[in-house]
Amino acid sequence: MRNIFGFRKVSYKNNINNFKIMNGRRFKNAIKYTLLTVFSLTLLLTSSIVYSSGKPTMIGQGEIYIYDEIVLMPYMIINLEISEKDGMLYIRDKENTFTANIIQDRLDSTLSKSIKDYYGNKLTTEDDIFNKFIDLKNNLFTSMKEYYNIGFLYGERDTGCDLAMKVFAEYKEKVFGQNGNIKLYNTLRSNKTQEWEETHIDITIPAPSNKTIYSVNFTLSKGNLNMKTLTNMSDLLCSLYIRGLSPQKKPLTVFKDINAVSLANTGIYPNTFGTEVPLNTLKNEQAGYSISYPSWFMPYMKNAIIDLYDYRSFKMGSNHYFSITVRNAIENYSSGEEIIDSIQKLYGDKIRIIEKGRAEISDNKYFYFRYELDTKDGVFYVHDYYTVRGNRTFILELKSKYIKPSDQIKDEFIKVISSLKITPGDFVKADVSTNLSKYINMEGKYYISYPESWSISRDFSERILKDGDNEEVLTLENPLSSGPLSIIIAEGDFTSDIDKFQVLQYLAGIRQVGKSENVINYKSPYQNMPSELLSSYYYTKDETIYLIKLVNYLDVSSNRNKLCYAVDLVREGKIYSLFVIASDYVSYEGKLEDKVMSALVNLTANSLLESDIKNYSLMLKEECQKLLERLFNTKVEVSLPSEEYLEGPNPSNSSDTKYYTIINARFENITAYFGIEVNLLNGNIKITSIHPKDQIIENIKKIYSDNGTYDLLNYYISDSNQFEILVFLTSKLDGSFKIVKVKLKYNFSEKNVDLINLWSMRV
Repeated sequence: MRNIFGFRKVSYKNNINNFKIMNGRRFKNAIKYTLLTVFSLTLLLTSSIVYSSGKPTMIGQGEIYIYDEIVLMPYMIINLEISEKDGMLYIRDKENTFTANIIQDRLDSTLSKSIKDYYGNKLTTEDDIFNKFIDLKNNLFTSMKEYYNIGFLYGERDTGCDLAMKVFAEYKEKVFGQNGNIKLYNTLRSNKTQEWEETHIDITIPAPSNKTIYSVNFTLSKGNLNMKTLTNMSDLLCSLYIRGLSPQKKPLTVFKDINAVSLANTGIYPNTFGTEVPLNTLKNEQAGYSISYPSWFMPYMKNAIIDLYDYRSFKMGSNHYFSITVRNAIENYSSGEEIIDSIQKLYGDKIRIIEKGRAEISDNKYFYFRYELDTKDGVFYVHDYYTVRGNRTFILELKSKYIKPSDQIKDEFIKVISSLKITPGDFVKADVSTNLSKYINMEGKYYISYPESWSISRDFSERILKDGDNEEVLTLENPLSSGPLSIIIAEGDFTSDIDKFQVLQYLAGIRQVGKSENVINYKSPYQNMPSELLSSYYYTKDETIYLIKLVNYLDVSSNRNKLCYAVDLVREGKIYSLFVIASDYVSYEGKLEDKVMSALVNLTANSLLESDIKNYSLMLKEECQKLLERLFNTKVEVSLPSEEYLEGPNPSNSSDTKYYTIINARFENITAYFGIEVNLLNGNIKITSIHPKDQIIENIKKIYSDNGTYDLLNYYISDSNQFEILVFLTSKLDGSFKIVKVKLKYNFSEKNVDLINLWSMRV
């Protein structure tokens, strides 16, 4: 039989949860067992829910079947096999043209009470309860579409098969005198080399007078909706008589809709290459382009939650899809040759170059690259076309999994390329004025700016990354959207057994890196989840490799499609990562719908790529200056320790969230040193101690006077470095001189200044 998901023997254990939430509310525990039992049996149609009087009864010489409230008299149709099967009336055309299931879903007293108990006072009449019953029945079709959409994006979890579903027509019309609902759609299931496609006509007939919903579901192989089959199906429907309902005398619209029937016959991916077909146009004003493509192309993955990294793709068949990506043009990684060189270097022996060169298509100049790629799933055949316009790189790609693309597929791809029109990018920024906090990683030599109204914590990110042991995992949360949107900051390590480029290959999903312990504590939100790496690129700057990725994945705990923008910084045995994660329902066409939120997320994400601890030292200096000027109500000149010292490890515990250092300030005729505490989670600065210069000099005199035998003669502090002091002392005994150079270091535990002897000499 064909169950609600279109295939035989489908397990529903993972789909029952779809019905635990209705209208955004969870079933109450008190009725949870009842609802799960009744709804899973009744609404999911997985067991005998038809209240039948027994097996169909043959009466006399004619073919008359009595099935509870249904009488079937298919006297005009021969070659039918009719039987009761799995709690429904099962009909098969002996010529194997089609099958049909006739199902009765009855609203009995137990189910009626469960529905009323759950919805409470909202349902006051029997009609209200039955209408809700109809809604629940209709929700099954929505669930089926969601199931196929997940299989379309990530493959079926149990089998790995790709799924697809396409609705060609829906009708609302009188059926047996009732307000019927009819759907014409195809479902497709495919593995690496084979595919199976079926056409379905589902007819739903709610009958309030009988407190029953009747369903007649036809199934047949794609391409078999011919006139004879349509007539036989229509006649079969008209041969049904249902107690208390009017006879069905006229063919339904679905059996006469030539256009819809033709679309269903050609299938989800119609083989219409070389013919004139309607075109759709995608206008992406933000990224700055438009393209045209055949209307039967199926929109596939999309991710544009970060400005100027925009990815869209469309399926051209079970094994073929094309994509267009727009991203920032990176210096030394922007031309076609440079991009291709970086790809070759990244994939190493897993890539085989077939062809590369230059082409001009519709006034756009491209560098193209054709290659084969070995993956863990099989061989992918890839055609890439690159063009650079200003600060934007456009990448148009045809990717074929497991089988080489036909000439027709390649021709269709070139037609799409030829339609590309590049326009100025229209990045309309929301008017956002907000105070910023900073998460600072002194060891990693980077910082991340974020709105001060957001919070930063560890608990939530540990739940997302399933890694409660990693203390270097933080989450930025917007209090208004902590569920659908989150930003994770994570940290991992790698051993000296592998180099940075091997780590890059690991992070890009290209290859393992020997022993699993070579990469330690690296966690991503999509790890061990169905996921798709949409696009990635990398570049090197100041001995650091930057890897930027767009990844879509299925959060199996919520069955939600998630969009992720990820940045990995690889340097000196460490991996520093930022993940921006958004649920698909807060986006439109891959972009965040809330413009203000989008601007804030972009500000936060881009701050990591733009951050530099050298720049941070300048910002820290400015913040300290502002703090002291507010405190003393006068102009203040501030100096920080040398950059080398500022970049040193945090003297506090490595898991602490505070950093301590010393600064020098000069105002009016006063010079003093201040101990400061920097909150690494939000960048806030606090003065912890004050040390006048004269006090520092007096301490130097005490330490280096050799029990009072030397007097301080003079000292020298360079304007360029206020934290190293050259001290001249003279002996009271023989008049000899001693020269000492000391460095000031803040002792955070004692809130004092330590004097570090750099060198000393006697003269």
